[in-house]
Amino acid sequence: MSRSTRMSAAAVKSALEREATLDFVQLLEITFTGEETQYFCNQAVEHKLDEEGFEEEDDYGVPVMGLYHKGRFYYFLPFGLPGLTQEDGKAPESSLTIEGMTATLIPYIRSMRGTGTASLIEIHMSDPDVEQGRIDGLKLGDFSGDQDNDTLSASLNVGMLTDVAYPCDSFTPDRYPGMF
Repeated sequence: MSRSTRMSAAAVKSALEREATLDFVQLLEITFTGEETQYFCNQAVEHKLDEEGFEEEDDYGVPVMGLYHKGRFYYFLPFGLPGLTQEDGKAPESSLTIEGMTATLIPYIRSMRGTGTASLIEIHMSDPDVEQGRIDGLKLGDFSGDQDNDTLSASLNVGMLTDVAYPCDSFTPDRYPGMF
């Protein structure tokens, strides 16, 4: 798992403002074994354009919404990531919750089989091509549904740190200045 933590000045300013005009957007990249990576974002920012520059529509005549990031289109999927839960002897775990399932998403979700990996990317709308944070190597569990709330959820966790060979790093003053 890797995580970058450098934020741009515009993102830091927006995070500290009470009434920020620009927002943070989370991007999700999901890969299942033997399938292509799927790209999603949690806000409908702009229309997907075809080769001729016209707005694309789905099979039901609804405009396809999402966000362009580094030339790739991330489809709008209303997902949320609640806080981590942690039990003794287990890796921290969260769950990916997809809300407001539509008729276009149900066949796609049903086609997903087994477990996959996920990457979570945080961007700021001041510059959507710059990553403000990234977490790779998340493990995505099986999806389960709740018809009453019209939601799907899947467990999302990282590997146990105890699975890493010891010693994985040396505690030196140049790498860990806060300890010395």
